[in-house]
Amino acid sequence: MTYPIIIKTVALIELLIGSITLFSLATYPALSISRKPLNVFTFVLISSLTSILVGLGLFNYKEWARKTLIFFSGYIILTKIMIFLNLLQFTGEIVIFIPTGLKNSTSIFYHGLIVLFFNRAIVKESFKK
Repeated sequence: MTYPIIIKTVALIELLIGSITLFSLATYPALSISRKPLNVFTFVLISSLTSILVGLGLFNYKEWARKTLIFFSGYIILTKIMIFLNLLQFTGEIVIFIPTGLKNSTSIFYHGLIVLFFNRAIVKESFKK
């Protein structure tokens, strides 16, 4: 059965995303790459810590981690759609290395798969152990 492998892979991805983001948040100011306003800094800090906690929770098949991942994936999908429709715009400097359109499209695809996969009955059962 491939479900445990997929769950562990997503857990690892979430840990990596959270850890890399947290590392970047800590090192960018020291390297004078980008200084974020306090509200952006706080949002990114909370998001990265949430991603790390969700990754750890998924590794341990915690139901709260599955539900949190689904919630935030849905939130991200809605946010990206609003960006594509020009209903949401960010101000300030954002450091990106991947073209915005590609990044947002990939994000919608990834998070859409997350919502579909983690809502499957067989996957839900894995978290009720």
